[in-house]
Amino acid sequence: MTSNTSSNTTSTVVITGANRGLGLALARVYSQRGHTVIGGCRTPAAATELARVTGHVHPLDMGDEDSIDAFVATIGTRPVDIVINNAGIDARSLGADDDQRDVLTLSGQHLLDEVRVNAVGPMLLARNVLPGLRQSASPRIVNVSSQIASMEVSATMGRDIGYAVSKAALNMITVKLAWQLRADGITAIALHPGYLRTEMGAANAPLGADEAAERIVDLIDGLTPADSGRFLRWDGTEHPW
Repeated sequence: MTSNTSSNTTSTVVITGANRGLGLALARVYSQRGHTVIGGCRTPAAATELARVTGHVHPLDMGDEDSIDAFVATIGTRPVDIVINNAGIDARSLGADDDQRDVLTLSGQHLLDEVRVNAVGPMLLARNVLPGLRQSASPRIVNVSSQIASMEVSATMGRDIGYAVSKAALNMITVKLAWQLRADGITAIALHPGYLRTEMGAANAPLGADEAAERIVDLIDGLTPADSGRFLRWDGTEHPW
C-alpha cells in the first residue's frame, strides 16, 4: 500500500459505534490529526467522551433501517471520505447467557439479530452514504470484521456462532461492495482490528484500543483502490479468509 492521501488533507470521517472502545479511540485519533469526525451511537446524550472529541454526534441504531436513514440525512450533501463501520454486538448484548452462544445452543433469533446489526446495518449505511463518497477524491469504506469471520481461524476458536456468522457475512458484503464500486474508485476493505482490551474484547487482550487506533488510521491513510476487497489486519498484513 502507498499513501492515498496527503497528511495535510482534511477528511470527513464517519464512524459508527463511536462512543466507546475502538470507535471512540478512532474518533480521537482522527480529530487529533485535524479531520472532521461524524460519530454515530445509540444514545448521544450519554456519549460525553465522544462529545468532547467532535460536535457531530448523532443517534444511530445499526439494527434499525429508519435510524440509519435518519443518521445519513444528518450528514447531508457534504463529501464523505471515509466510512468506518465499527458498531457491532455479540449475543450477550442481546441477552444470551455467556455459555449459550455456540453452534449447539444459540437461539435462532439471537443469531439473526446479530446478522441484522453486524452485517445488514453496515451494508445499508455504506450504500446510503454513496452520494457523499462519490464526491471524495479518496473514498474508502472500512468494515470492522473479526478474526473469527475467517473460516480457517474460526474452525478452532470463537464461541459466539452468531458473531462469527455475522462477521463472515460482513466480509462477503465487503467483497461485493468492492466489486460493485470499483468504477467509482471507492475502496472497500474488511479489517480485523486485533484482539483488544475493550468491553467486547477482554481485560487480558494484548492490544489497547488507543494503540490499535493509531495503526488502523495509518493503514486507512495508505489504502489505494488496489487494496479494495482485501481482508486486512490492523498492522496491514493479509488476514486468511
